[in-house]
Amino acid sequence: MSKAVTSPQEKPKAKIIEKYFPGVRVQKDIRKYQSSTELLLGKKAFKKLLLDVSLGLTKDSSLKWSKLAVEAMQHSAEDFLVGLFEDSNLCSLHAKRVTLLVKDMQLARRIRGRFEKLVNIVQK
Repeated sequence: MSKAVTSPQEKPKAKIIEKYFPGVRVQKDIRKYQSSTELLLGKKAFKKLLLDVSLGLTKDSSLKWSKLAVEAMQHSAEDFLVGLFEDSNLCSLHAKRVTLLVKDMQLARRIRGRFEKLVNIVQK
């Protein structure tokens, strides 16, 4: 009688990590976020930040924010940040770079002006 030959302890298969070319993963993330309508920042974290900033500005601990006011502030803050990143990205592309640097954000803010968003709201 012949015994069946068994292989010595089979190694578990390693999880295959999919490799991407540089920039491909970023493009996928950009497409994902552009097609979604959800907020980018967490609601609890933003509310905590908003309370912290408002407490620092007013020194009044009894100040409370309604849910609708927090949501409106979050929408406007995210709109401002997305616009700033778009302008900063254009500044870095103009300098023939693909990496976004702090000086690109500073230039974008300087070009926009201090009250750029307020002027657009009043004109509408």
